[in-house]
Amino acid sequence: MLICGSSVNTQSEANIIMIRSMTGYGRGEGLVCGRSTTVEIRSVNGRHFEPTIRLPKEWSDKEHHIRECVKSFIERGSVGVYIRAADADSSQQVVLNPKLAEEYISALRMLKATHNLDGEITLDVVSRNQSLFTVPDDDTEIPDAWPELKAVVLQAATAMNLMRQREGDELFADLEMRIATIEESLEKVLVHASGRTEIERQRLTNRVQMLLGDAEVDQNRMNLEIVLIAEKYDTTEECVRLKSHLKFFREYMNNKEAAGRKLNFLLQEIHREINTIGSKSNDAEIALVVVKMKEEQERLREQIQNIE
Repeated sequence: MLICGSSVNTQSEANIIMIRSMTGYGRGEGLVCGRSTTVEIRSVNGRHFEPTIRLPKEWSDKEHHIRECVKSFIERGSVGVYIRAADADSSQQVVLNPKLAEEYISALRMLKATHNLDGEITLDVVSRNQSLFTVPDDDTEIPDAWPELKAVVLQAATAMNLMRQREGDELFADLEMRIATIEESLEKVLVHASGRTEIERQRLTNRVQMLLGDAEVDQNRMNLEIVLIAEKYDTTEECVRLKSHLKFFREYMNNKEAAGRKLNFLLQEIHREINTIGSKSNDAEIALVVVKMKEEQERLREQIQNIE
């Protein structure tokens, strides 16, 4: 099976990229079997590798090779490959059989005279008999179009990937900025949460004193209630997991392999931890920070939809 093996090597050797966009366009031009040929490749978002190939009918047997060639450049996305070629030289000699033509005309005249028919025996009438004309078989060997067609497809696919990488660079910078914002917000949550136990202790003590006045307070019971409240509002585990998810998010962003699916999965986990932190904190200041993290997480979600 003939595929673009050379392009796969080129891609892997040059693949020092981090992330790529699924949106791209590339164009290639060249001669294929003496015919001026144009290849255009467009890629947009898609869950899987979904190619649509349009090419001249006489090259329809090359569709599988084209599919494998383009697949070596893009792992997932909806891809349209459009191949146009100038009309082939179809000049062929048409040969008239003059003896058969004379017999055909003679037969028509006899038919007209015998049956007293109206009408003239014109060129139009005679030419309708296709058996009077023959087209000799062309014994010229037809060359394999794939080597030259492959070069034009590679040219278009390379241009498409260059555009996808440029957009990927911009996406990377945006994702990095938003991850950093979430990390900064997480640090604020950790700092503020570290003093929550003492705050709750003081709040509960004041509340009890206000209710009981000078009555003696069971300090052991007081301490137990404080511990229970601290556990209820403790978001340490969620913060640790969120920090871990953000770390792996960055690692996947810098991975040479397509990371879109992994990033999307991690973002779901990030969303879950942020929600839990917000629901457990029961604190106005932390709630404001969580809102900011949610905003950044939503922007991350929108951007990730376009990452391969």
